[in-house]
Amino acid sequence: MPGYWWECDHCHRRRSFYEELGMGPVIFLCDRLSVDWNQKELSRRCGACPNGSLRITFEFPRRGGGTETLTVIHIVGLTPPERDGYLPMLWETEPAGEPPGTRWFHFNYIYHRGNWGLNKPAVLERGNLGELFALYRCKAGNELDPRAGGPALRDPE
Repeated sequence: MPGYWWECDHCHRRRSFYEELGMGPVIFLCDRLSVDWNQKELSRRCGACPNGSLRITFEFPRRGGGTETLTVIHIVGLTPPERDGYLPMLWETEPAGEPPGTRWFHFNYIYHRGNWGLNKPAVLERGNLGELFALYRCKAGNELDPRAGGPALRDPE
C-alpha cells in the first residue's frame, strides 16, 4: 500500500513500512499492534536525526478532490477472532493542513487481513462503540469530551 509510510516529525525523513519493519501496514496492524494495542508501537526513533520520531503517515482523500496528509497519533481496535475476521478500529490523526493540535477521528477496519477496509468506514454496534471508546481512554490516556473542544465522549452516568 503506497499510501502509508513512516515519517519523522522533526526532519521529515520518510521510510516505507517494508524498509522500517519488513512488513506492510495491514500485517503490522494485525500481527503487532492488535496484540495489546500498545501505543508505543506507533512511534519509532528516527535514524537520521537525534530529536525525531517516526510516525505512521498516510494520504486521506478530501471532499472535492485532492488528499490530506495525516499523521497517526493513536490506534485502538476490537480484536478478532470474535469479530469473525472483522477488525474495526478508531484512529486518531493529526492533519498536516490544519492548525497544530487539530485531531481527526476515523473508524476504519480490516477484514481477513485485507487492506480494502482501511479506506472505508467501519460499522459498529452500540456496545462495540462503547468498548472502543473505553479502550481508547485506557490506551491513549485521555477522555473524549466535545465540551472541552478536544477529544471527546464520556460514558453516560
